[in-house]
Amino acid sequence: MSRVLSTEDLECLIDNWEYWCPKCKNRTCSVINETARLLVSSKDGKDKYLIVRVLQCTRDYFPLIIGTNVYHSNDKGWGVEGQTMTKHNSQMWSRASIMSSGSPPYEPKEYVAFAEPTQERELPSGLKEKIVASFREAEKAVSKNMPISAAAAIRNTVRLIVEDNNIEEDNLKQAVKKLPFDGKYISAITDLKIVGDHTLHYEEYKIPELLSAVEVLALTLNQHLTTQNNLKKLHKATSDMGTKRSREKKSS
Repeated sequence: MSRVLSTEDLECLIDNWEYWCPKCKNRTCSVINETARLLVSSKDGKDKYLIVRVLQCTRDYFPLIIGTNVYHSNDKGWGVEGQTMTKHNSQMWSRASIMSSGSPPYEPKEYVAFAEPTQERELPSGLKEKIVASFREAEKAVSKNMPISAAAAIRNTVRLIVEDNNIEEDNLKQAVKKLPFDGKYISAITDLKIVGDHTLHYEEYKIPELLSAVEVLALTLNQHLTTQNNLKKLHKATSDMGTKRSREKKSS
């Protein structure tokens, strides 16, 4: 039988993840089914387990299947890759600790292994199709637990943003620094390890790290479109001013 987990509990358990319905973008769900921890592999004294859950949107009942990995070692137990306490457990513990002593009900952190269907982030309309397509490829690869493909798609999306701003620079990290964006966006992008990696060897990247990069990219694309629209408005304004001056000069 499934544990009673709220959306808030799930987001606490699963590292760097938020639920929203792929269909209607609702932010709350119910856990319809949850498997036991299934042993996937063992290496260097650490066991890797898989948990699969079927989630259902509370608004339109659209399903989402998400798989997460959790880890265990003989030395550190289930906390080997971090642990957390859900809001539900925290409330239960605060009441129980008044009456008795014991170990706090921490649970191991979970890490996204895959999600079906792919959760597509909302993007502003007006972006070039090739940029959107590259970003969607990164989203899909992250959801399918394909880190090499995700890393390549993320770098490609950043490169396309650079090219769309007419910046000619072979070094991607240096090119990003020349983008006409707010400084906080520039820092967020250049801080991404994948942006500064020119080796083309992406085997070492993990899904949580790439998921963070996708979130940064989604925000960056909003900034990119805003910048492009402002530049168009500026060009039109200066063009109109030039036309007006030309007319005034001819009439004088």
